Amino acid sequence: MIPGLKADENGDVWDTDGNYVTNINPFTYEFLSNGEFTFEFVDTAGNKGTATAKVDWIDHEPPKATLSYSKDTLTNQDVVATINFNEEAIVTNNNGSKTYTFKDNGEFIFEFKDLAGNTGQITAKVNWMDKVAPTAELKYEKIDDKVVVKVVNPSEEITFKEGIGVYEFTKNGNYEILFYDKAGNVGKLTAVIKDFEDEIEEPDEKPIDPDNPTNPDKPTDPSDPSNPDKPTDPNNPSNPDNSNKPGNSGNTGENNKPSNPGNSGSNNPDNEVTEPINKEYEKYNIRNVLVEIPKQIIQDGYNVNAPEFELSSELKSKFGKDSEFYDIHILDKNSSRLDLNSESPIKITISLKKKKRFLGVYEITDDNNIKIIDYERNGDNIEIITNKLGKYVISYTDLELEHPGIKIPVVKEKKNVILPIFITLTSVAMIGLIFYITKKKN
Repeated sequence: MIPGLKADENGDVWDTDGNYVTNINPFTYEFLSNGEFTFEFVDTAGNKGTATAKVDWIDHEPPKATLSYSKDTLTNQDVVATINFNEEAIVTNNNGSKTYTFKDNGEFIFEFKDLAGNTGQITAKVNWMDKVAPTAELKYEKIDDKVVVKVVNPSEEITFKEGIGVYEFTKNGNYEILFYDKAGNVGKLTAVIKDFEDEIEEPDEKPIDPDNPTNPDKPTDPSDPSNPDKPTDPNNPSNPDNSNKPGNSGNTGENNKPSNPGNSGSNNPDNEVTEPINKEYEKYNIRNVLVEIPKQIIQDGYNVNAPEFELSSELKSKFGKDSEFYDIHILDKNSSRLDLNSESPIKITISLKKKKRFLGVYEITDDNNIKIIDYERNGDNIEIITNKLGKYVISYTDLELEHPGIKIPVVKEKKNVILPIFITLTSVAMIGLIFYITKKKN
């Protein structure tokens, strides 16, 4: 009992002044959560009174924590996770730091508590980091007087620093091809061209006349310009020992740069790497189609269009209803259609529908025939390399078609052959059993 209080024979607790509480004994109330409680009491004369106790500083709830990230999309950089609270709190692990740096994909658990001692934890997760460089292969093809090199079988979707991944070469040499994945990681391939004959260089010196050989014992004249021992003149720009000094017309350092593609010739050493040609391309995005055309064949005001087109009644029934049709062509300044044939490759990239089953790519030729088109798969895209534009069908359903010289296979589901075999064997066994029982009765 609280000191100074006494209880009477009825169990009421009185203080030294003769007051007692009528609704709770002994004069105390325990708050388990924030709130109020009103004490009711009377004195010895029967006068009643009240007193209200209020508590609002009890905290049983842990802090609410949220996370933010320095990068929350695909990246090849480190990601910093930061924890934030809705009240004053501290991190009890991670050396007390509110940030954690992810070097790779993974998880980290922040542990924390508030000033009242309530504890909690939250998990930071990162799965969008990609620090692996993409890979690919090179495919070589000798066409007439040039070598065409194509980048194939990429490990993931890539884009190229220069060109569209198809390059033409007319000189021997080593050519570096750079490409990037979506996270920005750099991949590198070197095209080695050795298909062309080396150029024969003329000798710098005239052949020695056997009837008039040079006399090695003849003393040289220092004033003779042909004398290799002639003293050098620092003011003479033609002085080979002074060729690298500022202000002369000798080697300025530019000659040390790799030679331009197509000009490497037989003078290109094996360890010299140059950039490929076909750098300048104009890009056109239409719906889910990207068309890349060499700039030299595109004039100002030209545009690329890729609407759907109507098939002839003869062909329409041969393609599935989920197939897509693209009539890709160029429009001039007057919006008139142009036929385009390019010596340099044109690249058509089409994004595939993820919820459909892709089967192949077909071209509808000018004479209304179907032609199977080669393509490369690059992530969720297909890439077509061509020298002209036209009408294309992207097939997503089973297609059974016989065409002169072309047979398009049908991809069919495998049938369950086990169940019919089981039923047949069971039937034979039952017939045999009935025959046995009948024979035995007879």
